[in-house]
Amino acid sequence: MSIIARFSAKLQKLMNRRLEVLIARQHAESKDESDTSNGSLLAVKIHQAELLIASGHDKESAGDFAGAFECYLQADRLAPEFQKVALNLGNSFLHQGNLNAASEQYKRAVRLDPAYAAAHFNLGNVRDMLNQKSDAEISYLEAIRHKPDFADAYVGLGNVQSDTGRKDAAIISYRKALELIPDYHNVRCNIALALRELGDREAAVAEYELILERDNEFLEAYGNLAVVYRELGLLNKAMDICRGYLHRNPHSAMMATLLLFCMAHSEKVSPVELFDAHRRLGLQMESPFSDTWKRALRQPASGRVMRIGFVSADFFRHAVMQFLEPLLDQLQADQDIEVFIYYNNVVADEVNQRLREKYRRWFDVVSISDEEFATKIESDEIDVLVDLSGHTSGHRLPVFARRPAPVQISWLGYPGTTGMHSMDYFLCDPFFVDDSLKKQFTEKFARLPITTTFSPVPYADPVKDLPAKGGGILTFGSFNRIEKLSDHVLMLWAEVLKAIPGSRLILAGLPEKMDTSKFAELFKSSGISADRIEFHHRMDMGKYLELHQRVDVCLDTFPYTGGTTTNHALWMGVPTLTLVGTTAPGRQSYANMRHVGLGDEFYASSHEEFIRKAVVLSTRLDWLSELRKTLRSKFEESLFCRPDIVAASLKHAFVYMMERWTNEQTPEHFSVQWDGTKFCTIQDKSDKEVKDES
Repeated sequence: MSIIARFSAKLQKLMNRRLEVLIARQHAESKDESDTSNGSLLAVKIHQAELLIASGHDKESAGDFAGAFECYLQADRLAPEFQKVALNLGNSFLHQGNLNAASEQYKRAVRLDPAYAAAHFNLGNVRDMLNQKSDAEISYLEAIRHKPDFADAYVGLGNVQSDTGRKDAAIISYRKALELIPDYHNVRCNIALALRELGDREAAVAEYELILERDNEFLEAYGNLAVVYRELGLLNKAMDICRGYLHRNPHSAMMATLLLFCMAHSEKVSPVELFDAHRRLGLQMESPFSDTWKRALRQPASGRVMRIGFVSADFFRHAVMQFLEPLLDQLQADQDIEVFIYYNNVVADEVNQRLREKYRRWFDVVSISDEEFATKIESDEIDVLVDLSGHTSGHRLPVFARRPAPVQISWLGYPGTTGMHSMDYFLCDPFFVDDSLKKQFTEKFARLPITTTFSPVPYADPVKDLPAKGGGILTFGSFNRIEKLSDHVLMLWAEVLKAIPGSRLILAGLPEKMDTSKFAELFKSSGISADRIEFHHRMDMGKYLELHQRVDVCLDTFPYTGGTTTNHALWMGVPTLTLVGTTAPGRQSYANMRHVGLGDEFYASSHEEFIRKAVVLSTRLDWLSELRKTLRSKFEESLFCRPDIVAASLKHAFVYMMERWTNEQTPEHFSVQWDGTKFCTIQDKSDKEVKDES
């Protein structure tokens, strides 16, 4: 026992003796005298409760939260009318994850002392966690009323305002906190995030740069600044930020992942450079665990269904769910498969709620460590573990680096390699990747007839006639993310407009409040007048789809081509002219259009061919008009709208992978083929049919 602990024990015994003396005196004296004594007795009880609270704090500091809780309970039995006891009991319940019990204790504290700012603040925090936003706001305002210099209460108030869509009000609250604590960098980050969500990215950049002027080691500011630079199309600046930080902190997986994402969008990065960067990060993540990979080599489970685990941060209203949900529904309905969902996020919108209710084996993993997550996967006896994020925000690739499952697959969320040898397969299709891309992946290709479905927006209007039929002039369009709109992309599009006199370009999907003068100047410098370019900021889905009715042909970005945007355009009757690249991101639009049967008219292999094919399209308006009328039906007839076939091919691939693992065979490239009645598996190595199942 430490000197402090011994002193506290002696002091507590002394207080106990004082309490006994006071009680004895109370019985010996008259009523009037006892009234005076009661006041002294209450003071002693509160003082002893203070000692117990202090002891609880000591125990918390030492990690003994159970011991601290017992101290607070003792204090509560001694002085239930003491508001600090209720506050600390609330804190203990909060630590235990019992939010409702914590809330009741904080309410009790403010009943005992209505001016207790700390209790109002803690009650606000719990109400916020319980999604009681209006009540949380009231609590924060009460905390501020009783303690006007309470910076954290202003932060809590700002968070609630931000969560409820009042970004401008949130910024005001955050700035109040900054007035009180000027170097409160997390709060300035909150301001920048709110500005970004309001569309004022330039102002967000200024906030992040101010943070880094004052503290050049503040990681969150580096990461967020790089993201905003990327969203502004300033890829070189974004990559410089990432590289500068990684030079000082080489093991930051977050910044390395962000750098890879930026590199994949840059035409200045060669395929070899891109693969090498992925491989370096893969080695960094895997090297601490590669010696333990044998632990995943458990005996194959017999007498039970195959267990497939899906790991993602995107199980909410996210574009990925348009591809994924129909397939998960099919797999869940298959009696030979048990679907496990591992959700690595806190977003809980209406889509997330629907998914939670639908998929029986749902687990929230955002708050557990990589090691704990890997252990859970092992205990769940997952046979095939599927990564749906790749190198995007919210990934859990370090879990895969531990190889907790016999077969591990990368799919859907990222059009490229993970760079990890612990990832066995990359799910793809013959159009998306060809043999020339094998050297850009550590994974083996598992090619399916098609790897995803797509759920078109059900309220999209019928496709209207080709706009160019009215005036004979083509209107091109782009709906891609701004980080794809590099100067090289825009200059190629300008050459297309120059080659087709009178043609116009609609640039849509730009960030709110974005200054478009840079784009206008670039087109002007290429000889394209301002009246031929039309800018549109982000809009709701209905207006987004409706704008396609004014577009004849979409122009694709490079080296990172369209995916979801290309499919939305196809559904609205609009084909995309694409420059087919030499990396997986450069082949997304090509693959999507091949799946709906579009021919070579829309695929170019060079800038010159891109311009030439655009000119040819401008002379074939009747053909484009007929194609526009049939594109939606072509889409409906494609495998994009056949989740039953896609899910069956997935199951076929999963079974084949597990059979190879059971037979102690290493992963190999293979293809699952569908002839309209049955599937067969072809192994690339020998091109020999190794399996044929109906």
